[in-house]
Amino acid sequence: MNDDPVEPTARAASPSDAPVVWLHIGTMKSGTSYIQAMLGRNRDALRANGVLYPGRTWQEQVAAVRDALGARGGARPDVSGDWSTMRDEILAWRGERAIVSMELLSLAEPPRVRAIVESLVPAEVHVILTVRDLARVIPSAWQESTQNRQTWTWPAYVASLTGQSNEEPTAFKRFWRQHDVAEIAATWSSAVGRERVHIVVVPPPGGARDELWRRFCSVAGIVAADYQGAEKIRGNPAVGAASAEFLRRLNVELGRDLDIVTYEKLVKRFLAKSTLGHRTTESRLVLPERYAAWATAMARQMIEALRSLDVDVAGDLEELLPVARPTGDADSQSEISEAEIADAGLHAVEALVLRLSDAPSDGQPSSPGAGSSPRDAGEAVGQS
Repeated sequence: MNDDPVEPTARAASPSDAPVVWLHIGTMKSGTSYIQAMLGRNRDALRANGVLYPGRTWQEQVAAVRDALGARGGARPDVSGDWSTMRDEILAWRGERAIVSMELLSLAEPPRVRAIVESLVPAEVHVILTVRDLARVIPSAWQESTQNRQTWTWPAYVASLTGQSNEEPTAFKRFWRQHDVAEIAATWSSAVGRERVHIVVVPPPGGARDELWRRFCSVAGIVAADYQGAEKIRGNPAVGAASAEFLRRLNVELGRDLDIVTYEKLVKRFLAKSTLGHRTTESRLVLPERYAAWATAMARQMIEALRSLDVDVAGDLEELLPVARPTGDADSQSEISEAEIADAGLHAVEALVLRLSDAPSDGQPSSPGAGSSPRDAGEAVGQS
């Protein structure tokens, strides 16, 4: 990332003119995509009720946040000026509030956090942090890593995250940077004040499908029932255990032979999200039973750290304690047969061949949603 902070200039004439800005900053794998899908689907209804969800698409928020963080490279390397453009749209809004939802904000270091908040002056800035229990986050984060070129095995990944080994130090560092929720909350509290930091606990499995949306809305000051789709939007396509292992092995074979744009189009969006993510009969990975005591201890530590910050909480922090393992899911790769992995691979190849048969002349499958995100159309993501 570039070290130059965002330019802290403002556009609104006075505090009374500026909306209240709600920054939904993550964390990752905590239902952020579900929230983004709901906001995107209801963009016009929100505007009619005085709430701005800025940008024409969610991808414009991604680019703006990447600019604010100094991130360069990736599928769109030049995002210079995107944060200023979105900030100007926010500060020119004459409704009551504006909501930005982009989980990369949770990775901001203190100087970046201060610069982002200062750039929104004279608006009052609030921060929403969605938080999910570690026993569900860890398997979800690993399967997501297999859709992002990583080659960490599931056993090595879990052992490294829990401190049982140092085989994958990069995985350890990356995970805890993304999921040390007390540290993230403290960082943003120092910039906006603890009274403007709000924790939204992702509800445990088995509850109402729209409970996360209702909790989010209760914090952001909007009426959940005014918006469509909360019970219909499906979860972020999380691949099953066999499909995740197939993708991991594919990453090993591909290495860096594909550029990031092609990888995201073919592997992440087409094979993972649009194809393997729809296989509903696969077992899902869960945290191995031998780590249950560790997960409970870490959850207790997290709960106490959040309580000590004395920030607003929607839901119950006790819901961050691990729940029982679902019947039929796998806690280790030894429970996934080579036949299951081969079947996932065959399914992927079949889909790719069929797509290529309908491809344009360049021979590249036109991945659904290319150039946009299902979060803009309200098609994805839930609490996975």
